Amino acid sequence: RFEFFHDYSKNNAAEQGKCDLGTKGEQKDEQGKSAGILHVLDAENVTVALDGPSMEQLIMSACKEEGFTPVSIASTHPNVVAPVVIVVFKEGYVLARTWEEHNYCAIDVGLWGGFRNDHSFQKRLAETLKPKTLSSFRIIVGGMYGSSTWREDVEAIGPQIVQRRNCDVPEEKDVEFSDDVAKRMAVDEATNLAASTNIIAAVICGVKDKVDCIAVDVLEKSAKVAKVVPIWTCPDLSEDDEDPARLVKMFECESRTVSALRNATSDDKRFDMVVLDGSTPYVMGQIMNSILNVPRYRVDFLHEFNLFLTWSNKPRTENWQRNFLERYRKDVLHDPITRVEFKIKVGEETMEMGLVSCGDLAIFHNVNILEKKLNKRLKREGKVAEIEVINLTGGLFPYNFNY
Repeated sequence: RFEFFHDYSKNNAAEQGKCDLGTKGEQKDEQGKSAGILHVLDAENVTVALDGPSMEQLIMSACKEEGFTPVSIASTHPNVVAPVVIVVFKEGYVLARTWEEHNYCAIDVGLWGGFRNDHSFQKRLAETLKPKTLSSFRIIVGGMYGSSTWREDVEAIGPQIVQRRNCDVPEEKDVEFSDDVAKRMAVDEATNLAASTNIIAAVICGVKDKVDCIAVDVLEKSAKVAKVVPIWTCPDLSEDDEDPARLVKMFECESRTVSALRNATSDDKRFDMVVLDGSTPYVMGQIMNSILNVPRYRVDFLHEFNLFLTWSNKPRTENWQRNFLERYRKDVLHDPITRVEFKIKVGEETMEMGLVSCGDLAIFHNVNILEKKLNKRLKREGKVAEIEVINLTGGLFPYNFNY
């Protein structure tokens, strides 16, 4: 069934501002538009008496039982062909025409108020007549201003805005994700999405000897990984936009990074996997984005079937990793390529893991397996954890010139 999927997204109604739809509305002091409802009933083969007094009593009884307030009642002479009985109440009226010789009764029920009881009132009239055959229809007509129930009727007529989305999702706290065990498990399981069984991986890390690069440690211990090439952030890089030498330092760091990537690859050995470790600073992400934006570098450094992986320890405020993967997806552009977002929650801490898979035709199936495995592994470690796929976005469909 996964072959039919191309994109998937789970949205948060609260974050999108879709939880306050004003469903309760404001109390109005004056009546606005006035609407009415007309029910038309045709009762055939009626089994009760259809004479004038009987019909008057029948209609009056149904009105009172539904809470309507009778105002007046009138009927034509009993000797008239198809005599008519009219009952007027504060909320509307009932007009009944009867043909006793044919056991037939036609009833019009017009309501300009008390709409909450319209269905039950119609049903009660039909049950009281006890016809063998009954047909009916309903149309919307003009109402009447000054109805005593107009305040309640406003909520019963017309399309109603009802909140159907889940708005009970607790707001995530913007705290640093500190569970290194969960990070190691996520990276370890993500390697199963790589196409190669002898993975050559490039890992972008923070400044050497200043931070721990978890991804390097995990990949070096993985049986599927044949070679790990750590690319350390240049120590002299500055994230201060006001630094006049910032661009020069970024250019120099980009040149060194390109050289390191080129020295680690050859025509028959290119990277199957690229990981941006959680220690990678934003400025190094900018440099990697600049490198990958060059088509020649993507061809020289990356295998045709490649996997990019990164994660954010504070996804509410640090989301440049998501943007980095999205830009790479758009650089490659055409299918088969898919960007995936995972939300990993352990206790009150949340981590967002993102990846881009290039060349995997069974990505939905493989991601489903990855999600299940991660859930089992974290629970096996005694962690109260929740792992969920929140987004899968594919590329453009390849153009078929021979279609």
